[in-house]
Amino acid sequence: MAAQPLAQSLIDEMFTSETLIAVDSVLSMSIFGQQTRKKTHRTHNMQLLAVQLNIQQEERQAINARFRSSGLEKYSFDDPGGYKATADRLAAEMYQAFSSLSALGPEAVPVISWFLAAYSMVINEAGSVKLSTLPMGRGKELGFSIQAKKDFKKNEIIYELLGLMPMDNETPHSRLSEVRVHSSQNQPSGSVRVLSGPIRFVNHLCKEFNAAFMSVTETSALYAYATRKIRYGEEITLDYGDDYFEDVGCPCRVCVNWEANDSDVTKEYDREADTSKMKNGNKREADVAVNKEHKRVENIGHVTEGQRRKRRRRDMNARLDKAELLPPRVVKHD
Repeated sequence: MAAQPLAQSLIDEMFTSETLIAVDSVLSMSIFGQQTRKKTHRTHNMQLLAVQLNIQQEERQAINARFRSSGLEKYSFDDPGGYKATADRLAAEMYQAFSSLSALGPEAVPVISWFLAAYSMVINEAGSVKLSTLPMGRGKELGFSIQAKKDFKKNEIIYELLGLMPMDNETPHSRLSEVRVHSSQNQPSGSVRVLSGPIRFVNHLCKEFNAAFMSVTETSALYAYATRKIRYGEEITLDYGDDYFEDVGCPCRVCVNWEANDSDVTKEYDREADTSKMKNGNKREADVAVNKEHKRVENIGHVTEGQRRKRRRRDMNARLDKAELLPPRVVKHD
């Protein structure tokens, strides 16, 4: 829970959708987007909240370099005040230096600071999770994923996976990330809002997801919490709900019926095993985890279409309502 004080210092912010979407898109593309042309199997398709983004490659690279030199990726969570102060200074410098940010007006500065502090938690070396990339579906392009860097107990809050809703829904956006306001929060219950923050890097998975959204009382913030035990090295996944894929159909590995002998599937999980063996120093645990995953993939073919439809009928409200079933300490804050 090292990130808890920092995360809790970020949950009370309120921003307009116009500024939040613009800042999130500029900085996401600059800090996390692919900076150079790569081979197809290493290409990462960055998805943004904004419908359209115009920013020069040179400025993107300059923003990236400035962020990397700031030290936020290594700043200790034990000093949340210093962490935020560093983000504040960096936000002011970026606003002055880069036209894509200064064009948004002075109200963008606190949003930039919030973005830098919140998103850097998932790439901070002290974090309990880390931002990674994985092959997406049967394609060769890469997509983001969140991997656990520790074991999480059932109902444990993953503080680095923070999300924030703007105070309105007036700005057109890509519908990449949307949620509904929970009745315990400080906006009209049931209202649709775009969701910013590192929680949006968590991938969707039907039925076998291991985390869920959790509203934070009297704020516009969300966390993720573990719905079951999550082991070191495991990908953290959420159920986005029935509404999210209603037009295109769910693309997750449960619903698309990946076969156990598919080379892409085997390659993906073998890579996870190799990484676990090298970084964890625990070959046996890594092998067991991968074998279980292969066995799970083999069983996917037995899922009926009726079962898939039943799972897809669950919506985002069901995920948010789970917050009320947890102990009060989970959703209350000082």
